Amino acid sequence: MQPTTRIVIIGGGFAGTAIALRLEHTFRRDDSVEITLIDSENFFTFTPLLPEVPSGSIESKHIVFPLRALLKRTKVLQAEVKAIDLKQRTVTAAHCYACGEPYRAV
Repeated sequence: MQPTTRIVIIGGGFAGTAIALRLEHTFRRDDSVEITLIDSENFFTFTPLLPEVPSGSIESKHIVFPLRALLKRTKVLQAEVKAIDLKQRTVTAAHCYACGEPYRAV
């Protein structure tokens, strides 16, 4: 059995979402790769169109996309990163302080 390779992406903006999509495509047939995206929100906002919302040209629902619907193979974790330990290769994240044990990606 092949060991699992874990890739953790911090941030679901343009760069984070784009790299998650690219990694999903690259590793689409490789079950030994686990992709996790951590972001404080569970949606992607297409910010270039943001000024169009208050002007009434488009509705806000047209520029917001749920990350879980967009990223089929990536585990999306709605949390805030609390610590990154490069030496131990770990990321610690929690949804809130009252949530108990934080998520640890190794």
